[in-house]
Amino acid sequence: MKVNERLHQLDLVVAVPPKRVDALIAQAHVAQLGQGGGISVDGEIKIRNTTLTHTLRGYYLGAPTVDLGEAYYDTPQVRQQQSVEGGTQVISDDYDGVLGLYAHDALNSLQLRQRTRFDSDASRVSLDIKEGESDSMELDLGSDMQLRLAGGAFMKNVLKGLDKEQGKYALLGFAEQATRNPYLKVDTLGVRTHRSADDQQGALMIFAGLDKGTPVVYPPKGAIPFLLPDEMAEQAPVSMTLSSQLLHRAAFAHGLEGMLQGGGFTYQNNAVGGLRQVTATKGALASPAIEYNGVKYAFRADAFNLEASHGTVPLRAEFDADQAHLRWQAQCKVPFYYKPLTGGGWQLLNGDFAFQLSHRFNLFKPFAEEAEDSLLMGQVFWPWADEPEVSTVGGVASQLPDELQQELETFVALLLKRSLLEGLSHNLSALIPEQVLAGFSPAKGSVPAMRHSEMPHGMVLFGDLGCGADMRITDQGLRLAANGKHTFEVQPATAGVTWSLASVAGNPGAIGSIDPRSGEYLAPPAHALEGRQARVLVIASKGTQRSVVQLTVLPQCLTVNPLIYVCAPGDELTFAAGSLGAAPVWSILDQPASGHLQPSADGTRCLYRAREAEVEGTYVLDQIEVHEPDSGCTRTVHVLVKHVVPALLIEATPGAGGLQMTAYFNGEPLGEEFGLQWALPLGGPGTLDESGWYQPVENPEQRYVLVTASIESPWGMLEGHLIQPLAGL
Repeated sequence: MKVNERLHQLDLVVAVPPKRVDALIAQAHVAQLGQGGGISVDGEIKIRNTTLTHTLRGYYLGAPTVDLGEAYYDTPQVRQQQSVEGGTQVISDDYDGVLGLYAHDALNSLQLRQRTRFDSDASRVSLDIKEGESDSMELDLGSDMQLRLAGGAFMKNVLKGLDKEQGKYALLGFAEQATRNPYLKVDTLGVRTHRSADDQQGALMIFAGLDKGTPVVYPPKGAIPFLLPDEMAEQAPVSMTLSSQLLHRAAFAHGLEGMLQGGGFTYQNNAVGGLRQVTATKGALASPAIEYNGVKYAFRADAFNLEASHGTVPLRAEFDADQAHLRWQAQCKVPFYYKPLTGGGWQLLNGDFAFQLSHRFNLFKPFAEEAEDSLLMGQVFWPWADEPEVSTVGGVASQLPDELQQELETFVALLLKRSLLEGLSHNLSALIPEQVLAGFSPAKGSVPAMRHSEMPHGMVLFGDLGCGADMRITDQGLRLAANGKHTFEVQPATAGVTWSLASVAGNPGAIGSIDPRSGEYLAPPAHALEGRQARVLVIASKGTQRSVVQLTVLPQCLTVNPLIYVCAPGDELTFAAGSLGAAPVWSILDQPASGHLQPSADGTRCLYRAREAEVEGTYVLDQIEVHEPDSGCTRTVHVLVKHVVPALLIEATPGAGGLQMTAYFNGEPLGEEFGLQWALPLGGPGTLDESGWYQPVENPEQRYVLVTASIESPWGMLEGHLIQPLAGL
């Protein structure tokens, strides 16, 4: 800070690494969920210049994360992404019906990506996902850019329709009433992202301009050092820089203003806009009663008031880089008593005195043994004066013997200095960093805890967020499979904690149970989840302390997508998988004309290519199995490969608790008299009778049913299919 003038002029700078930024966003997200403020996503996305429509049902947004890989020194921009999960995506064609169906959860979700902005006012910094740039927003409906941009345009409209506070995640701020020191009131709060010059680490930079301080001017690239040193990365990853000017201004100017009864002041700024001088324009300084023994004489004075705004130099404080000066040059009339120390009675006299006082005040970092739990200590001292501080200029006192007059002037100087010190004691405090931290409010559930400090030329505090005295649940963003168990804990370890659960709005089924004393959680069975993941708020409380985290319970420990897809020979499809355990293993049921798989090394992606071959009939139904070795969980992807254009069209008409299937050939319905054969190639879910009546089952694990119809004709076997999503039946 000594060699960096730019940094020295900034009142307060907080640097937060990317992981802590994401943690603050996640806590803000949990707080919103607890208040019913989750964001749901439903709608249809028509892809321009195609016959395709993507229908999204039952989705909601997860907590955003930010990418600080690119620095923005001129604007509060940031790259951001978040999951879109919990629902079903149906891809349909205007002519061919449903082509594919996906079910996304926390293990394999859609991703929304965009460039958005951090929003700030005088009290808080937030990430506002509604402020995204339209041309940057993408929702990964597929690998094609047209699909991603169409999804982004849809999401832009979703976000546009939110309430003002929805989609805004408050990260941190400064409480307005946290301190009675007006010099610690935040006037401006702004955000930028920075990168280190050597290893390209990123940081969120919060710049605060406080009352009477230098206005916030955002430093360009390279103007200030990167404020997250490697040696602090593990134990104290967050830094807070307080300028020396802020520390002395907040301490001494506040102390000066508290000295006077009925005080009024004027303020002058320096060349860069910070406070240079505070001068009293009205108000009185109380001088308490005092007694003093000199070398040969004793003195005393009753309490009286001194007008602070009078004189050649009225009472004022001046501020430079690393200290404050108090100056006061004026005259005063002092009634006093004196008597010789050898005996005799008190004699009352009045004297007129001229005084010129110059005090200095500075803050310093104390040694550990003298700190007394304070980060700073302050000292007021009087520089050696070239001229007498007090001289007698009139009244009876001017006629006293020189020896008595000299002791009298020493007494008056002591009286004035004591009055100043007692006046300063009303408000003067060295606990400025502590007061700043008391007003500093990270996202709900977090408190700042600073573990290390450095001086001089300002102060840098190193610490963390969420690790203070308040307890917090250690398990953030946990995911469990149905019937899973987990024992939650808090830090610091706290006796007498009560545990409870709350369901997030939109959960379809059960949320499990938790032991209120031990924190042991038991997830509900798969059937109780009704085929969808559950979002659960886990709450630890004791007295006024409370910590909340989100838990996601999944119906299974393995998710694959798509569930089913229709394609043509030679087409390539990309499958995706997410697992709670080991890397997924892919395999395909070997059969004539089966396709080819090319899994990625980590098993999260798999490229499928439908085989080009001559086959009997209209379709080849490929069955791809995905296996998670640790749990033995297996999921299946089905691919319906159309080798010829289906001759039959199947439509489903809702009825009393089911669906009536009707097959058409050349636009004409076909009945049982034509020998029409109905089938469920996957064995369900539900039943299908000879008339084409489909009866679903309650809460099926499978999200769709594949129905086929066939009929012998002079032209050979005529076939058709229908993929029917089951949500809402």
